[in-house]
Amino acid sequence: GVGIRGADPNGPPYQLPPIPFAVDALEPYIAAESIKAVYDDHARSLDELNSALKGKTPVAIAPLQSQTKAEWRDAAGGHYNHCLFFETLTAQDDSL
Repeated sequence: GVGIRGADPNGPPYQLPPIPFAVDALEPYIAAESIKAVYDDHARSLDELNSALKGKTPVAIAPLQSQTKAEWRDAAGGHYNHCLFFETLTAQDDSL
């Protein structure tokens, strides 16, 4: 999810959610390779974010959220945007 701390309190602060659909579910509109590329980019953004937060407690992380450090802001924004991207995409619903 998008929140701080997943199920494992000793794990990374942010975790990569799985793609909520088959990578080829949006073809021919979006190629499976494109979905995979965006997801891989998401993983890189998340690695950067978790590296920036490594060893910090949730209490120590809170003040960082108001800082304007570009690397932290970009990594956190990338994670949020990628989560939103994958959560809002759906395969065509023929029931409409």
